[in-house]
Amino acid sequence: MKRALAFLAAFFVLAGLGVGAWIARQLSLEEIEKERRADRAIGRRAPVVVVAGERAIYLKEAESAGVRCSVVSEALASEEETAPGEIVIAPGGAHEVRAPFAGVLARAGPPLAAGLEVSSGEKLFTLVPHVSPDARFELALKRVAAEADREKARAELDTAEKAFSRDEVLVQDGSVAPRVRDESRTRVASARASVDEADRRTLSLVALEKRSGFDAAEIEAPATWTIARLEVASGARVQAGDLLLAIDERGATRARVDLSPSSRVRSRPPEEATIVFPALGNAERKGTLSGVEPRVRPGTLALGALYAMDDGAPPPRPGEPIVARLATRPSEKCARVPASALLVRDGETWAYVRLAPGTFARRKITLLARSGDSALVTGVAGNAEVVEHGAAVLLAEELKPLIVVESEGGMPDEDSQEKKVEEKEKKREPEKKPRKHEKDGDDD
Repeated sequence: MKRALAFLAAFFVLAGLGVGAWIARQLSLEEIEKERRADRAIGRRAPVVVVAGERAIYLKEAESAGVRCSVVSEALASEEETAPGEIVIAPGGAHEVRAPFAGVLARAGPPLAAGLEVSSGEKLFTLVPHVSPDARFELALKRVAAEADREKARAELDTAEKAFSRDEVLVQDGSVAPRVRDESRTRVASARASVDEADRRTLSLVALEKRSGFDAAEIEAPATWTIARLEVASGARVQAGDLLLAIDERGATRARVDLSPSSRVRSRPPEEATIVFPALGNAERKGTLSGVEPRVRPGTLALGALYAMDDGAPPPRPGEPIVARLATRPSEKCARVPASALLVRDGETWAYVRLAPGTFARRKITLLARSGDSALVTGVAGNAEVVEHGAAVLLAEELKPLIVVESEGGMPDEDSQEKKVEEKEKKREPEKKPRKHEKDGDDD
């Protein structure tokens, strides 16, 4: 009886162990199958590589998938606004010509008259000095007195410098207070200023005495002018400082740009502008800011900015309409990329850059401007290769589960990836062994 009970107990134990092993084996096979399916799916996706610390994906069949690249070019991005305007003649400055010294005026050419235009460097008059013997003698006396004053000032300077040197030695010995040395230094500075003034006055009188002898002076036009008022004629006797004539500077041609109240550069017009001439086939000339009109024009509230233009042909005519391009933001270095290369994800703009054959990295960029089929961006270096067509294909591959591989060259071995998956499957495959209760049944 006891043997029967022991036999039944052993039977039930073995049966329970067999059922538990069968259940465990079934669960293990299901997990292995799930992992095997995931591994097979992973093997069909583009692996991830790390190139110089940058995460990228490797797609061997990129060209067959429609991925095309293009080289970007460097550019300058700046925001501009346009403003209308016209060509004007800016007013010039008024000037007076006076006699530098006493003498008689002479002119070799035709007589001057108000309204006459004179060119730069043209001789207006020849001023011949005229000094009486009494005036010449008086001038000589002034020169002699000035020379005597200069010698006296130099002697006082020599005395002051010697006193200062003596007081400096006494201060070092402790014989006198530093205050005495400071007073000596002040006297030296005052004596040196007196010497400089005496030298200046003496040289001025010497030059005036020499010029009052026989030297004549040529009075020339410093630039292109128009005579507004003529006070003297050839042969007139003038004194030093007498008004000879008043002249007006001929105004220069300027491009006046009308800045409306809504203009972003009204308070501070840019230093440079591009002046466009619609009547000349949209010809362009560079302009440099030369001034701003002090008041707005009635009826328009527009403030006029005046731009001096570089030389060009044909010269602009007064009243000719123009259009000015004004920069509202300083130029910034950037890259020009195809608009089809831009991707928008999670509110940010991205582009794929080709690092090596089949290896692409997604980089975040900043969009500065977009026009037609191109865009100006930052975040991509010049001469880089961006994916122009097929960026969406790369993004779809990147968003799948990936195999991460460290690679220095940026090109993983696809065969080695498949071998790794196969080895992983073999390790997970359990060895097929006979179950213990089956072996015992055979023995029976």
